[in-house]
Amino acid sequence: MTTTASTAPPTTTTTLPPGPLAPVVGQVKTTAPVVFITIDDGFTRDPRVIGLVRFLHLPITAFLVRTPAIAGRAYWQQLQAAGATIEDHTITHPNLRHLDLHGQVHEVCGVLDEYTKLFGTRPTLFRPPYGDYDGATRWAAASCGLRAVVLWRATMLDGHLAIQGGHFRSGDIILLHWRPTLYDDLIRLVSLLQAQHFTIGRLETSLTAADLTPAPAGHEQTVAGD
Repeated sequence: MTTTASTAPPTTTTTLPPGPLAPVVGQVKTTAPVVFITIDDGFTRDPRVIGLVRFLHLPITAFLVRTPAIAGRAYWQQLQAAGATIEDHTITHPNLRHLDLHGQVHEVCGVLDEYTKLFGTRPTLFRPPYGDYDGATRWAAASCGLRAVVLWRATMLDGHLAIQGGHFRSGDIILLHWRPTLYDDLIRLVSLLQAQHFTIGRLETSLTAADLTPAPAGHEQTVAGD
């Protein structure tokens, strides 16, 4: 896994229907010393993480794939009660750039009604698997009311922190995964952030109009990983 940004152009060549493209957010525009913790997939569900989120009041964002979201419904509901937010990470975790527009709409939008029933709130943010997306991804996200396609600037995995530019910046979005090491990764990450006097914010309520203004066409970037 890496946080190195790709400059490769989108691979989808389908002409898109008229309509808006969802903005792509890799870092929140803020000068406050705040960062955001996002955790992807959902296949490992350690009960200790719920206790940690509750004890530290961590406003984490969980981007869930459909299968573990349904299988772990009770776990995610407890996590919500502890202060987390549930968001969209596709039905089957494909590389979206390999799908046509119809396939992307299915993957991006197909879980929204189900998650609304399972968790009581409709997702508003979308995380593309592997950080890979194109214009069709952005069109699909906007078509079903998602506010933004969310990437990241830093990852924490198996105790290893990787940050673009080598250091945290205000507004950084950090990626972790629901893996067996998540509990220890969270403890290490929070300790590092506290030592550098960063607070942890809630991503959903911190995005402003400045963050949600789409970049000009042709300026998409992808971040490998996930």
